[in-house]
Amino acid sequence: MQMPAICCALLVAPLLATEAHSPLSFEFQLTAVKPGCSEDGVGYPVSLVIHTRLTNLSDRTLILSREFSTGSYYRVAASPESGALGDYEFEFGGLEVVAGDSPQPTFGLNPDPARFVLLRPGSTYEAEVRAGIVAGNREALAALAPGRPDGFVLPGAHTIQTTIRTWPHVFVAAGTTVRLRRQWRHLGDLVTADVQTPFLSFDLPDTMVRCDPP
Repeated sequence: MQMPAICCALLVAPLLATEAHSPLSFEFQLTAVKPGCSEDGVGYPVSLVIHTRLTNLSDRTLILSREFSTGSYYRVAASPESGALGDYEFEFGGLEVVAGDSPQPTFGLNPDPARFVLLRPGSTYEAEVRAGIVAGNREALAALAPGRPDGFVLPGAHTIQTTIRTWPHVFVAAGTTVRLRRQWRHLGDLVTADVQTPFLSFDLPDTMVRCDPP
């Protein structure tokens, strides 16, 4: 049983922040918190929806993937001020592994309009990105391991800093990216930047829903 999305949206106070990364400017807004269900009554996944707005500040067209992703590393702090001081509730920096036989994406002579947008100078593109965290039930964690619950976000107010990938194909060979940059140069400049967000505030509701039995 999933919590209704509208319930979570009402508990979120959106925060707008801007970070410059030439030749693009970025705006980030954490717009929704969407908890999943708990299998064990202790932890449960939470999806944080980050609205990302990019503006082309250069005098050239930019080739931008329509799909963004987040890195598997993030920092959680009690407030933006705590985060700025390096006082984190915890940091997560998971390794990213891909199987050797995983299919590689293919790219044509020109960018596929279904997968890429040509962003003209002064134009803006917007996308939603989801960052995943693991939340914990306060009482269950206290019973299992009294003290600070490592790796679990407890209900309440927090902030998160993560990385937005404008080029989600992180396991594509570096030579492929170089080739595409050169091959598509006549249309514009390929964007492959990773951009760190500022600390974005969110509230995690003090509710947990158990998953339906199989």
